[in-house]
Amino acid sequence: MSRGAALRGAAALGMLVAGAATALAGMLLQGRWWGLALTVVVTLAATWLLPGRWWARLAFVVGWVVLVMVALQGRPEGDFLVASTVQGYLFLGTGAVLAFLAALGLRHAGPARGDESERLDPPS
Repeated sequence: MSRGAALRGAAALGMLVAGAATALAGMLLQGRWWGLALTVVVTLAATWLLPGRWWARLAFVVGWVVLVMVALQGRPEGDFLVASTVQGYLFLGTGAVLAFLAALGLRHAGPARGDESERLDPPS
């Protein structure tokens, strides 16, 4: 494995953890109006500002969405961490917007280095 691939893998793992931590903080704060606003703004800003690569933006969103989906399973006592309120649904809607931003922001890696067929500048 090359050094670049190892660094991308480590970055992806870090972004997964960061996304999950952001989701957990958001779930704990979304019951209050200021907590929901802070959660939505910070989460969307972080997603938009991350590089549009699988190891950055996509990994962050996957970490966020997976933690929220696990938390939505409920507890044996019947409790839920995200309530069925307007704030809860807005919080869950943030996940849909995140998924859209992750898909929208993914960038194509481009042609292989040796592939001359997709070069934009004419050969000299």
